[in-house]
Amino acid sequence: MRKTITAIVISFFMTVSAMAADYTIYLPTKPGSGLDQWAQVVIKELKKQIYDSLDFISIFMKPQGEKADLKEPMVVRKGTTIVEICQRLHRDFKRKFRYSQVWGPSAKFPGQTVGLNHNVKDQDIVSIITHR
Repeated sequence: MRKTITAIVISFFMTVSAMAADYTIYLPTKPGSGLDQWAQVVIKELKKQIYDSLDFISIFMKPQGEKADLKEPMVVRKGTTIVEICQRLHRDFKRKFRYSQVWGPSAKFPGQTVGLNHNVKDQDIVSIITHR
């Protein structure tokens, strides 16, 4: 019977306030060991820090006439506009765009009708309405 020892190597480059640092974490782990669980916690925290440092936000899409998909967010950067979301979804969405409705922090009221230049914020729900 062969014993397997796994190793997790995480290396990333991060720039903060004009300071550059190279972090490498080497964690030798055995499945089922306490170190394996510790490594999972470290990786989860590391993912969160990378997500935050890259200025990502999560928005949720709502197809016309249906409920919003709150399980799988679309991850975009802060400052993203509706036109950028349209381009990501399908190349014809920008050309066929009529209007968009937004629920959440960037909307003045629930279901606000907005145009292509509207900036979305974290946790917004967006519905894009197009011509046929």
